[in-house]
Amino acid sequence: MTYKVNYDPVFFKKSINKLSNSILKKGKKSISYKIIYRSLLEIKKNIKLNPFYVVEKALKKITPKKILKTQRLKKKSKKGKASIRQIYYKLPSLKQKIYARRCLISASKKRFGYNMISKLSFELLDAFKGKRNARSIKDENKKLIEDKKVSKSNYRKKVLEKKKVSKLKYRKKVIEKKKVSKSKDPKIN
Repeated sequence: MTYKVNYDPVFFKKSINKLSNSILKKGKKSISYKIIYRSLLEIKKNIKLNPFYVVEKALKKITPKKILKTQRLKKKSKKGKASIRQIYYKLPSLKQKIYARRCLISASKKRFGYNMISKLSFELLDAFKGKRNARSIKDENKKLIEDKKVSKSNYRKKVLEKKKVSKLKYRKKVIEKKKVSKSKDPKIN
């Protein structure tokens, strides 16, 4: 079953509709549309550029390529607790856009201002120019990934290598025991 994306009623843009869905609270879609349209008007007054161009470029600058997630390992540690490790994942394009919208809206909510319209418009402008909160959230995520440097694929390779090494060591021990037992048997007779 495919999901049909609707267009917003005024400008007929999918991106505006998705942005309004992420702003939604308690099902008040008309209010979320008003917030977006008025913030687009403020952008047009301040910059004298096409507001849709500003929104798309701002979202592109914010989008993360990778994200950190915690993963619980099956093996338990000595204390009996399952160990947890942070691993970064490469995001598909749809998830990247979702995270970018969430990041933009959370940064605009944290921003100091009178109302959501001004907060959102100034956050979009700052993201378009490459500064402020939404951009810093992406940079913090990048720094964390660089510090950890454990990807899902690399982690699995390391685990598989350890398993192979342990199997090889076990096989060598078994073979050595057989050799020792064979060598001891003739001496006893």
